Amino acid sequence: MTKRMLMAIIALVGLMIGVYLTLYKYGVVGELACSVGSCGVALALLLLTGWGVVFSSWLTYLEWRVINAWCQWCVISAVLVAVLFLLALSDWRGQRQIVRPA
Repeated sequence: MTKRMLMAIIALVGLMIGVYLTLYKYGVVGELACSVGSCGVALALLLLTGWGVVFSSWLTYLEWRVINAWCQWCVISAVLVAVLFLLALSDWRGQRQIVRPA
């Protein structure tokens, strides 16, 4: 198995996980099969997507200042991670307002 084949398999697994979580979000799948506890915690989602933004920013910086080359897929990935972070932030703020007493 070549490295590119392994990368394709990992990408497909990520795609399947994304589809599964999307189906859960829209109510097609009943409950999440999660062995670590409450996977729907917005604070954890915010931290994970925040880490994704930091890591993507670092890689984008390396593209810009070190290797002087841009990869369209890397830029698209960084934009998608930033959008995910903004959505997670919005969701977290919405849940904070629900929890607070009026």
